[in-house]
Amino acid sequence: MVNAAPAALAPYRVLDLTGSLGALAGRVLAGLGADVIKVERPGGDPSRARGPFFGGKPHPHRSLSWIFANAGKRGVTLDLDRPDGRDLLRGLVERSDFLVESYPPGYLESIGLGFEHLAEVNPALVMTRVTPFGQSGPYRDYRATDIVAWAMGGQMMLCGDEDRAPLRMTAPQAELLAGAHAAAGSLTAHYSRRRTGIGQQVDISMQECVTWTLMIAAQTWDIARVNPRRGGAVRRTQRQDGSIFEHRVLWPCKDGFVYWALGGGAQAGVLASTRAMAAWLADEGIPDAPVDVEWQNMSATVIDQQTYDRLSRPFLDFFARHSKRELFEGALERAIQLAPVNEIADLAATPQLEDRGYWQDIEYPYLGATLRFPGAPVKLSETPWRSPQPAPLPGEHNAEVFSELLGIDGAELEQLSRSGAV
Repeated sequence: MVNAAPAALAPYRVLDLTGSLGALAGRVLAGLGADVIKVERPGGDPSRARGPFFGGKPHPHRSLSWIFANAGKRGVTLDLDRPDGRDLLRGLVERSDFLVESYPPGYLESIGLGFEHLAEVNPALVMTRVTPFGQSGPYRDYRATDIVAWAMGGQMMLCGDEDRAPLRMTAPQAELLAGAHAAAGSLTAHYSRRRTGIGQQVDISMQECVTWTLMIAAQTWDIARVNPRRGGAVRRTQRQDGSIFEHRVLWPCKDGFVYWALGGGAQAGVLASTRAMAAWLADEGIPDAPVDVEWQNMSATVIDQQTYDRLSRPFLDFFARHSKRELFEGALERAIQLAPVNEIADLAATPQLEDRGYWQDIEYPYLGATLRFPGAPVKLSETPWRSPQPAPLPGEHNAEVFSELLGIDGAELEQLSRSGAV
């Protein structure tokens, strides 16, 4: 799809040498209008073998994770283990503004394509390097999948129920998070380049990206030497006397869960929300609806566990009678602080995202289908997000890119292909 409006990064070119780790960076930069060229080895990137697959049929061209992360890019093939393949990459670097890669630390240096080498070819190059643990440190050569980063970054210990094993997010969030940070880091270096004319190296550690998401959990340990624990549907608070107070935040309903906090005390919003919810229970005739409770005296610091558990029971009964949608709409009418825990099907049907034109339908001729993608993560009024073209097949744009940027004609490209360089 061709966009008529100018794009934020339309004058710039990105070489994307990532695998599954870091691929989202190029996807973001393509959405902002950059010409992103995906560089794969001949035959295709190994991450194309990762499922799930379109139609449930395993095939390198049907990997949905690859299709999502690489939409909006042009695709070429290069064998960087060959001297002629490396020469072609240097030629592309000379005519590009960014390079994003996810090779093990030291590999590109070993073949003469490290940052210092490429900066000689293009001093303005921004080279962003995405690895599990960064370019330095005792773990730099360790390999890691998404679940390893989720565990070693600390986030897994906070996910799930305390009486069961730690959990990770079902989708590869650590890899996607690293890709998003890689895009942000690339643009930060680009801002500096606009002022100085000089590029720089951006070092992204997937583990550090995950640890960044801990936020207050890390500070809790640093300040109070309290190791936060996962709580699942129930939040656990350690009081000054050392006791643990448990209060529910996820409540089961007819078709899933809703998020809501039962409490009082000095938290005006929670206090008003609890009073309004208690009144709703009374309106529906729920037995023992706690409308006469002095909620202003029921803060989490003073209410005892037995009293809290007793007051919770009518709410559990009430939520079990209603769907997420009923509870959400009723909460809006009554100014109650409640949110449905949306599943993917709920998101696909939400009127908010539909009204904002969030979803993007992209036709994939080689799949014989139209796929719906999440849309722009940002809304730019003057330089709108670009609707992506389909993710490329291996080497789909070899002739186009090598002719346009390096002046290679059909005969020379055929020779390079026979030699295995492309």
